[in-house]
Amino acid sequence: TGGITFEEVAAYYGEAARGLMEGGSDLIFLETQQDTLNVKASLNGIHAAFAALDRSIPIVLSVSVETMGVMLGGQTAEALYDSVAHYDLLGVGLNCATGPDFMTDHLRTLAGLSRFFISCFPNAGLPDENGRYNETPEMIARKLDRFCGEGWVNIVGGCCGTTPEHIRLIAQMAEGKSPRKPVPPKRSSVSGLESLTVEEDRRPVLVGERTNVIGSRLFKDLIVKGGFEEASEIGRRQVRHGAQVLDVCLANPDRDEKSDMIRFLDFLTKKTKAPLMLDSTDAEVLEEAMKRCPGKSIINSMNLEDGEERFEKVVPLLHKYGGAVIVGTIDEDKLQGMAV
Repeated sequence: TGGITFEEVAAYYGEAARGLMEGGSDLIFLETQQDTLNVKASLNGIHAAFAALDRSIPIVLSVSVETMGVMLGGQTAEALYDSVAHYDLLGVGLNCATGPDFMTDHLRTLAGLSRFFISCFPNAGLPDENGRYNETPEMIARKLDRFCGEGWVNIVGGCCGTTPEHIRLIAQMAEGKSPRKPVPPKRSSVSGLESLTVEEDRRPVLVGERTNVIGSRLFKDLIVKGGFEEASEIGRRQVRHGAQVLDVCLANPDRDEKSDMIRFLDFLTKKTKAPLMLDSTDAEVLEEAMKRCPGKSIINSMNLEDGEERFEKVVPLLHKYGGAVIVGTIDEDKLQGMAV
């Protein structure tokens, strides 16, 4: 969430994953995660370790959703899932932060979306003023029994405040229960801090175009003057007035597009929860932007006007960072493309 770069997080988690694998680990639990940017950097680092060792082991991602209903980075459970659905995970779930009561709605959401297994490791309630956790083994086992009965979970356990007796009763409760069956993908969605599902009955999707140096003279002038924070307010106003997605374009030929994109997104991502549409023809700019988008963004756009070169540069970014993409029906024959 701050004080460290995407690359540094990826490098440190890659080093840790490599050490764990060389030490004989069979499974990686990436847990108590609090921000989807950190999650994506960590997972990319772990996959870099897999590539270096020429082998892989399963990964379970577990995040902490606070009592206010979001991760510390601001993401909802649904937006989190959108952000990581492109990874090949064994499971995704919740741990720490709260007891099972506060996890209920978020666990139900993940269980209804995820193509992966679902894990749940609650604390023994919330700590009191002395730091003690007061939910007994019987209480925790009974609440997790509901989650099992609803068919929401595959892996259960305990986090802060739980004891060997908690784990014994959880295991006893879970014995013989039917595990959840993963859900096949059925939705088209993107996300910022919040999720947006694109469905027939929600069309058209409204895209704000004012954070675009080509589409807005005001925005362009603010960027030229170095008014990045003021320029980000244009995006916030568009969302407040109904935009569901924000198009972001800093392609001013008289300026350094990559530098401008980095500076602008550092402000914009703190001011809006909406998904972003990254509008650039430069793959390096897109990659730097994707490192700063906490959710699943949209790439605008690809086509075959110059052959397959752009596809070959952009598609790997979608696999690495996650994202949707707009594909224009244009190829080398421009007249035919425009006629579609």
